[in-house]
Amino acid sequence: MFSTFSTPEAFFGNYGKSATAFSRENLTGFEVLVDNSTLPGSKLKMNDKNISEPFVAFLRNTKLYNNALAGKTMRMIDYEVSNFILSYDLSTAKQDSGWLSLKYDFSEFLTKKVMVVVFMVYDKQLVINKEREVFVNN
Repeated sequence: MFSTFSTPEAFFGNYGKSATAFSRENLTGFEVLVDNSTLPGSKLKMNDKNISEPFVAFLRNTKLYNNALAGKTMRMIDYEVSNFILSYDLSTAKQDSGWLSLKYDFSEFLTKKVMVVVFMVYDKQLVINKEREVFVNN
């Protein structure tokens, strides 16, 4: 599962903005919850001077961490400036159904509109019903 922030203008087609320039937006914490319980290893803390936790989690979850076949690995400064993408490996979760939530903590109120983008890659069928409950079909 991947999550990031984009501007609505870029997302809806403003040619002057990049739709793939993702930023941190003063984010200080992130966690993935199922039925209001934090999934193991999903809680990330960061600040203006330290974003190593989400950076290493991104490399690990995309299988780019210590992968000689991946070519050049993204630098932390590139991740921080324009490729800030949060990630979590849902295959480590023991639950196969429940209410999936993402929690974002910010250092201050956001002064502009921000769009949250969430992308899930799953080998099984994920069903979200009208009650917003998530079920996994084999």
